[in-house]
Amino acid sequence: PAGEAGQVSGLISGVPGTRLVLGVVRAFDGEKDPRNLLLYLQLLRWTCGRCEQVAADGFGEAVGEVFDSLEYYFPISFQPPTDDENGITQAHLLAALLRTLGSSRRFAPLALPFFLKHLTAPRLEDNADVEAEAEAPMQSLQAVATLARAYGADALSPHADILAHAMRAQLIQLLSQRAGGSGVA
Repeated sequence: PAGEAGQVSGLISGVPGTRLVLGVVRAFDGEKDPRNLLLYLQLLRWTCGRCEQVAADGFGEAVGEVFDSLEYYFPISFQPPTDDENGITQAHLLAALLRTLGSSRRFAPLALPFFLKHLTAPRLEDNADVEAEAEAPMQSLQAVATLARAYGADALSPHADILAHAMRAQLIQLLSQRAGGSGVA
């Protein structure tokens, strides 16, 4: 389709937007170096945002693949080494991930159930990654709070009951832990 002054809509710097987004995903998929991961998330946030702005053909269908590449990183369990000179923290990576997911409302149907699942998942006593599992509910709460602003009430309302129940359960568990209890209320 033609845009203003004969421009083709859906292009980002002359490249079809969806092709650009998927190229970024495929080039960086599985990246583990925190410096590169921050760059990847920034680039992906920008390209997804631009796809929204230019109404890129096929972007709605590509969102699933983009989300699949991002869910791999959650929960963020990165702990910088003591001699780290980059200054990248777990909070930086989580914020970058959430900004990327907030770049398009099209992520809402995938992101909200995903984070709610992590918020409500039972904790396993014998899980090898206990630290990451313990952080998942708190990071999920942060994710829902951050993404609520980006996605709006219409996206959140179908999940309101689950969210309220999960928040109540997390609050009870936190209060119980502070009181030295077992987390059962």
